[in-house]
Amino acid sequence: MPEMRDILEDDAALSFVLKGNKSSQDMGVGPGQDDQNATIRGDLAHVNLPDIFQTLAMTQMQGTLRVSAGFDPTYVHFCGGKIRVLPPEGLQIRRLGHRLLASGLMQGRDIRAAFIRHKREGAGLGEVLAETGQIEAVQFEAISLALEEDLLLELFTLRHGGFAFFKESYPVPGLEERFETCVEFETEQILLEIARRSDEWNVILETLGDLDEVFIQSGRAVPEKPGEIRGDLYDQIDGNRTLRDIGGGMLDSLFDASKAAQKLYTEGSIEKAPTRHLIALARTALTSRRQRPGLHYLSLVRNNRKPSLDERAEVSDLLVVASDPRGAAEVLALGAEEVEDREHRLELLHRANDLDSLNRTVLERLVDTLREPIAIEQSTEFHEAAQQLIEIYIDAADHKAALQIIAELEADRSNDLALVSRKSRILLKMGRKAEAFGELAELARTFRLQKSTDQLIRTLEQILKLNPRDVRARSELKSLLEGEGVKRLRTLTIVLVVLLAGRFAWSWMSHRWAVSNGQARLEQAIQLLDEGKPNEAQQVAQQVAQQLPDTAVAGMAYDVLGRIHTRKATEDRLRDRKQVDSLLTGMGRAVSMLETKQFAPAILEYEKLLDTFRESAKHKKRIKRSMNARFRSIGQGMLDDIEWLETSTLPSVDNMKGHEERQDYAKELEGYFEEKQLRALEKLALLFEREPQLTKIDALPPKFVESLSQHIASGKNVREMRTKLRVVLKDDANKVRLNKPFLAAIEAEKQHDFATAKRMYEVLVKDFTGSEETRKTFEAKLEKYTRILDELESLRRATERGDYAEVAQRQRILQGVYPEIPFNELIHLPLRITSNPPGAAVFDGSNLVGKTPMALRYKPDQRLDLKIGLSGFAEVAIPGKWTKVGKFHETMEMVPEWHTKLTGTLDKPLGYSDKSDVAVITDRSGTIWGFEIRKATEVFSERFQGLSGDLGQPTIVGQQCLLPGREGKLRVFDCDNGKLVYERQIGERLLSPAVVTGKWAWVANEAGSMFRIDIRSGRTTSVLRPAGPLKVAPVADDVGRLYAVDLHGTIVAIERDGSISWRAQCNHAGRVRPVLVGSTLLIAAEDRQLCAYDIHRGELSWSIELDGVLRQPPIVAGHRLYCTSGRLNLLEIDLDKGKIIRNARLPAQATGPLSLIDGIVFAPVKGQGILALRADDLLPYCCLASNATTELAVAPVGPDHFAVQTTQGDLLIYRRSRLRYR
Repeated sequence: MPEMRDILEDDAALSFVLKGNKSSQDMGVGPGQDDQNATIRGDLAHVNLPDIFQTLAMTQMQGTLRVSAGFDPTYVHFCGGKIRVLPPEGLQIRRLGHRLLASGLMQGRDIRAAFIRHKREGAGLGEVLAETGQIEAVQFEAISLALEEDLLLELFTLRHGGFAFFKESYPVPGLEERFETCVEFETEQILLEIARRSDEWNVILETLGDLDEVFIQSGRAVPEKPGEIRGDLYDQIDGNRTLRDIGGGMLDSLFDASKAAQKLYTEGSIEKAPTRHLIALARTALTSRRQRPGLHYLSLVRNNRKPSLDERAEVSDLLVVASDPRGAAEVLALGAEEVEDREHRLELLHRANDLDSLNRTVLERLVDTLREPIAIEQSTEFHEAAQQLIEIYIDAADHKAALQIIAELEADRSNDLALVSRKSRILLKMGRKAEAFGELAELARTFRLQKSTDQLIRTLEQILKLNPRDVRARSELKSLLEGEGVKRLRTLTIVLVVLLAGRFAWSWMSHRWAVSNGQARLEQAIQLLDEGKPNEAQQVAQQVAQQLPDTAVAGMAYDVLGRIHTRKATEDRLRDRKQVDSLLTGMGRAVSMLETKQFAPAILEYEKLLDTFRESAKHKKRIKRSMNARFRSIGQGMLDDIEWLETSTLPSVDNMKGHEERQDYAKELEGYFEEKQLRALEKLALLFEREPQLTKIDALPPKFVESLSQHIASGKNVREMRTKLRVVLKDDANKVRLNKPFLAAIEAEKQHDFATAKRMYEVLVKDFTGSEETRKTFEAKLEKYTRILDELESLRRATERGDYAEVAQRQRILQGVYPEIPFNELIHLPLRITSNPPGAAVFDGSNLVGKTPMALRYKPDQRLDLKIGLSGFAEVAIPGKWTKVGKFHETMEMVPEWHTKLTGTLDKPLGYSDKSDVAVITDRSGTIWGFEIRKATEVFSERFQGLSGDLGQPTIVGQQCLLPGREGKLRVFDCDNGKLVYERQIGERLLSPAVVTGKWAWVANEAGSMFRIDIRSGRTTSVLRPAGPLKVAPVADDVGRLYAVDLHGTIVAIERDGSISWRAQCNHAGRVRPVLVGSTLLIAAEDRQLCAYDIHRGELSWSIELDGVLRQPPIVAGHRLYCTSGRLNLLEIDLDKGKIIRNARLPAQATGPLSLIDGIVFAPVKGQGILALRADDLLPYCCLASNATTELAVAPVGPDHFAVQTTQGDLLIYRRSRLRYR
């Protein structure tokens, strides 16, 4: 996200967006200011925020919770089991901008413009963003909702800060209106989410420490998958922003971002920013007047790092710049604990005390240090510091500690009235009145014996302050004051008489002249002040005031002196502030130069500062202290380098054993005599030669100057050694670099990894610089493996084409050219195995190797024993010849659930009774059979003698079966038991099946007569002869109308009452029974025509010419009809338009009628049984009865089964569920 830092980061844009909005700071209310009104308050370091939420939810308290963990607080409102969160507005705007940018929907400049327009025009932010056309309102709402939820859940990761709950109130005016725009969350849902993630959050925070930490990329372990959240987070770790800011600006939740950061930290991809890095960030932020981030970086150093003494000094200076003298003092006080030298420690504590004279921590450490054996001149300082500490203890109500210090001071100052007064006051606050009054009474007795009247008076006054009712002390004080008053009055009277007598005459004579002269001189003083000469003006005004003390002119003089004092005080403050700013700026430049190894410019900068502030002892001391500390640290590092070199002699590069030893020694050299520092020290030495007076600066440590020349001389030797090592290591690296591909090539040859071997030899041929003979060997190897790979690729393509001849030829070529390589073991040929239906298990012997469709890989000399099997289908063995062409396909044969053999030929379709679950079958032996399908049992069989054997095709009506026999009899049987219900002689050469319309059955004969028979009685009610001779039985529609086609091609529609509705002519028709579909009558003619007639008008709707005569009636499914045409064609025709949609090629000639069951078209084909094809695409699904060589027919028998009949008397029953493997 290259623009992530650009969204409202400049103060001008953000100030404009936030202008007019009332934040907590704008309203003058900060954390802790109104805590006296809070119902509950506490510290997050001691109380978990989830416990507070749980308490408020269980007690159903309504009000506002303020959570303070930074500069601006977050408010959470509880009401009616729901909560709303109101974060700092600046934070929310930045997070929202970052998330919009992270979504990839908008650019940074467009987001900035939308924010500013939203503020300027007052329009809704979602509407403004939607008008840009780059983001939809729904997307903006989703991003905003996720942000508010994260801002709420983010509170539970805080480990520092405070909270306060204000029951049934809003701690800041205007909060109620702002809460109305926030999203409501269910309190229970939030608590459940917190409980669900609490353990994981604890682990994350224990690992990372704090989400407000700053991390940097370590560069040691870069994430392998940059597209994932870990990669995105790693890219955004810039060493400037905290993890909370980075995670809050991502589209992923803060939990997911923190978990990714934990993984990166554990893997070593990121690490916490070092102390020097944080100090540099703080200095940059404070220089650019960004106080908040600067203070945050400094707090990380103070709380989460262990800085050195020099680093603490820098932190202290930066805190002073950030207007936090208290924090600066505490940092110096903590640093003083690490200093062993007492004088240095005192120096640090004095600096801290100068920054914050009322800091308890600083004073405690200062008193402890001064308490050690001290010089006479430091005893006064000890007592002053102890007195200040006592006052702080008293203010903090730490009376016990105050008494301890007082007891220590009393050893030196036993009769100190101020000390005893403090002690009494403390004892009184502790409720120990007797001891308090006793201390003062004892002190008064001491002064009474010493006859110290003034001290006694002051002591009695202190007693009366503590106990105004002490009558004895009041009486004694009164008598003492009266005695002193008489003496003073007598003396004063004498003095006044003398003065009045002496001055009376003089004052009368010179008063007028003195007053006028004084006024003139005051006007002169005012003019001097206006001219910028305050000292001269002050001298004149002081003279006037002294000369005329009790006159009106003296008051005027004092007014002028007040103005002069104010002017000088203001100028002094401005001058001091300017000096401090100049001092800090100069010291900052010097420190920055030292950090970047610019020692010579830093020395000159320090010299310039010393010269500039030579008149200020305080500033000069501060400059020297900084300079001494910095160069003392640098000098110590120089001495460490020299000591290392003296203890370990530089070896010769030629004497080192191998690349690893040279590499290890080079790494060891990196830790000493750093090149950049060495060059800087050389420049500093040249500066000292040109300006030797610089070495005499007393702030510069003597050891630094003394060791400079020795360090430079030693560093030159190390530099020469380092240069030689670099040259040798470069040669070593080149050898190692070529050695790796050579070893890899040898290993690849052993493993027959031809691609890797080729790649390694390409590297060797390109980079090898040795003998020509070795190069030619590498080139020959490269040519060899290039050819092998080309041949293998050609072999693979030939295998995919199924070109077995080419595969075998290329295999022989490879084996012949390279007999040392066992290609028969390395080459794998694919055998693609497919089946209809798919999903058949493929076995090699008894081992399952997969399911169809699949590609089996096998070696050329490998022997396979393959077979495929599927539940409900016959197992098929794959012959060995199929491995030579690379593919094998099998249409699986479905296995019947049960099978029976009847005595006669089956040439008529069976009938099925739903009520009895009985299939009724007639054969040509004159037998009628009944089979219960589910139980696979024969229910009945009845044979009739003396007949032709053609009993007719069964028609099932309820529980009865109608059989119109060819000899002219109509027989009706009971389907349950096969008993003959009745038998009627109707005519000769009857056609079957009978057509049922309501309670009537219509039976036709070949002469063209049509008999209407009462099904219940078997009585013939009427006889019609509407057409010529018939070959096939008529058909009937749902309203009882009959349709017949005679051998002359005449189509007749007969109403229920026997009248003729219409006639039509279709030449060469009449040998195939018509098919009625809805309002369409399909007629197949001998002239290869298939015609469709409208049954209401008798008009031809469409006709289509086929490529052969249609011998069997078509079958219909929906708006599609299927028929066989010619010898091998299976057609799919659009019933509405009469157009051929699809033409499928059958493997052999169709030998029987088509059937359609559960979306499967069954086509009997010659010599191959029945082929089952999917109706939607006419592709093979499976086959049935493949061993049958005669005509076959398929018919459904109930909801769970279907039957197959053969003319040889076979009845096979299959389960319909097997048709659903698709």
